[in-house]
This record gives sequence, structure tokens and C-alpha cells, in this order.
Amino acid sequence: ITKEPEHTADNTSSENEVVYVKDDYKTFDEDLSYISIDNFYDKQSKKVLKDAIAKIVAVEGPISQPALIKTLINTTSLGRASKQITEHLDKLVAAADVKITRQSGVRFLWNQGTDPTEYVTYRLREQRNPEDICKYELKNAVCYLIQEKGPMTKDEITKAMVSMFGYNRSSSKLVSGANDAIKAARELKAIEPIESNQFSLKKARV
Repeated sequence: ITKEPEHTADNTSSENEVVYVKDDYKTFDEDLSYISIDNFYDKQSKKVLKDAIAKIVAVEGPISQPALIKTLINTTSLGRASKQITEHLDKLVAAADVKITRQSGVRFLWNQGTDPTEYVTYRLREQRNPEDICKYELKNAVCYLIQEKGPMTKDEITKAMVSMFGYNRSSSKLVSGANDAIKAARELKAIEPIESNQFSLKKARV
């Protein structure tokens, strides 16, 4: 996604520095209600669903496979994700024209040709599940906060991440998600510790 940031904390940023972007989460809204359990396994339905998977990824990617399957269930008339339905959709995902990365046993789906290490966007949506956000996007959320606010402590990042996840109140699950975001940003070498127990963006090497 190419988009100008809302504002930057430092107007002297060099061209070599990464600019992180906050954007709205866009959702797939195609109506697939004509697909029900009665025609789910038909050849034509398989083709429609396989194409729909690629379209969902194009709109909502990177997206976790569980979140994608939930979207498919909600846009069809399948009703619920039984074991058999989920297994069939898993096979269709594996055959779809999408890029797959894995994280803690969960598959995340991207558009073909996308380099996750160059992805710089965090998407806002009401009550996002941290478990459905890939580490690259979690990293982007932390980096965006520091980019806008300057160096921050772990506690400050954690409190700000609750809002970034789309919640008004914190919970143990959200704190865990925020910790995962900080961990991802450190592992991906996007932030670094400095004095006063704060983190700053890691300077790009020229």
C-alpha cells in the first residue's frame, strides 16, 4: 500500500529511513450466499471459492488463514465451519494463487510477489484479534507509534497498542499481543533499546 503518513514526528528524515503508515482495514464484501452445503463440493463452487480466496487476500492480506476461512463462512450460506468444511477450505487455500508465511503454527496469506520484510503498513479496525495479525504488521504498529511520538518505554507502547488494536480497555490478551508486537519489532531489527528504558526506531545504515 502506498500512502502518505498522516504526519511525521521528524521532518528531517532521510530518504533512506523507512516511513511507517497507518491505514484503515479494508474488507472483502462480495456476496457468495449462493454457495451452501448443498453445492459446496461441486466443481464450479470449488472454482468460485478458490477465486474468492485470492480476492480476499488481495483486499485483506496479509490475513491469517483462520480469519480468511471465517470471512468465507460469513459471505456464504455454509452456516458454520465444521471440521469437514474447514479441511476442504484448507485444501483450496493451499491451491490458491497466494503467498503463504507461517508464524507460531498459523498460516498468513499474502498477495503473490509481496515481500513481507518491505511491508510498512498497520491497518486500523475495531477490535482486531492480535493473534490474527502477522508479526510484520505488529512490528509496523510499534514502529508507527515511535515514529509519531518519539522514543517510548515498553509500558507506553503497550498502552498505545491497546488503542491500535481497536479497544477502549486493556486485557491480558491485548497486553500479550502488545508484547508480541514489541518482540517482533526487536526480532526484525526495526527498533532498539536506548537510555531510560525506552525504544527508538533503528537507524538505517547508509
